[in-house]
Amino acid sequence: PDDDPSPDPSSEGLSFFSNGDGTCALDGLGDCTDTFIIVPSMSPDGDIVIEIADNAFKNCNKIKGIEFSTTVKSIGAYAFYGSNIREITIPSNIKEIGNYAFAGCKYLEKIEVSENNKNYSSSSGVLYNKDGSILITYPAGNTSNFVIISRDVTEIANMAFHKCTSIKRVTYHGTSASWKAVEIGAGNDVIEEAVVYCAGDGSK
Repeated sequence: PDDDPSPDPSSEGLSFFSNGDGTCALDGLGDCTDTFIIVPSMSPDGDIVIEIADNAFKNCNKIKGIEFSTTVKSIGAYAFYGSNIREITIPSNIKEIGNYAFAGCKYLEKIEVSENNKNYSSSSGVLYNKDGSILITYPAGNTSNFVIISRDVTEIANMAFHKCTSIKRVTYHGTSASWKAVEIGAGNDVIEEAVVYCAGDGSK
């Protein structure tokens, strides 16, 4: 009949961990065979899916993309680390992203963030905190040999450029003095070794 509800497009067979309070975390692929994961808002046991667990898809070579349900509030540490994910859009409902969640994803070319997200932002496919002062993740699938860093950046997070081996040059839109004040976290050797041009005063 025409009045039948549309079938739920969410992926089936995923693995969940119950928090014991009516909520749960998506903690892995389980028996799901989808390469593009559509996260359900509720687990088969009736728990509301509020988080992607730490390490949920770490080094997973099957996953190519994911769509988060509106119930998901956080993405755990290493959640997609080293996976084959190719596209990611952070919706407005995501309030927290754990350390290294998208680090080392060799096919990930860009990270998009909803303009309505109150905690994160993106520019040219790079993930930042909301005001752009912390560069969180540069997608490892971006094979450009140079990167442009805004003068608004005061910190480059640990492993922000993990496995971004193509980068040889950095154009920084501030002065050499302000570049020296930028806090560069561990695991960003490619930035430490790159040729840096400071557009603010024309120095290298």
